[in-house]
Amino acid sequence: MPVSYLPCLTPLLLIGIPLALLFKNRRSAGIAAIISALLVGAFMLSIYVPGWYLHSRAAAGNPVAQYRYAQWLENHSEDVGSVILWPGEPDVYGGFEWLQKAAAQNYPPAVSLVGARLKEGIFVPQPPNWAGPGGNVFAQPSRGQPLIDHAINDLGYNPPADAWAFYYQHYRRGLAP
Repeated sequence: MPVSYLPCLTPLLLIGIPLALLFKNRRSAGIAAIISALLVGAFMLSIYVPGWYLHSRAAAGNPVAQYRYAQWLENHSEDVGSVILWPGEPDVYGGFEWLQKAAAQNYPPAVSLVGARLKEGIFVPQPPNWAGPGGNVFAQPSRGQPLIDHAINDLGYNPPADAWAFYYQHYRRGLAP
């Protein structure tokens, strides 16, 4: 997988340029520091404002917004980490909760994706009274397959041939576990 130097280079530029200008004079270093702070603020707002907007629509009960907000929760830390070093983790369990809310309203892509995740048991919370194998994979095909069937047969959803390929290439933007 190709590695980008941008997350390492960005903080050096945002901190290094004001420090370098400090040797010239305080005013130019102050202006550079203000510009750096504004750039970081604008970048962070470009990531988080869509999330806040989606959250407000999802909390109002819109199933499409719930699906998109779940996707945002699982991807925004990678969006930030692609530009600056950021100690963020994808919120796959929070995303799963919102995905379940969209599926409860019979939004076909959400129903299918919840079914696929339950069937494989990846990125789902451990069910209560779990008697299966340990670890962090809780495969529940008896819960997942009926959801997939419901999405296809009752809701008319035409999922891609490989649900996990769809999950990693489209929903999680090419990120593999």
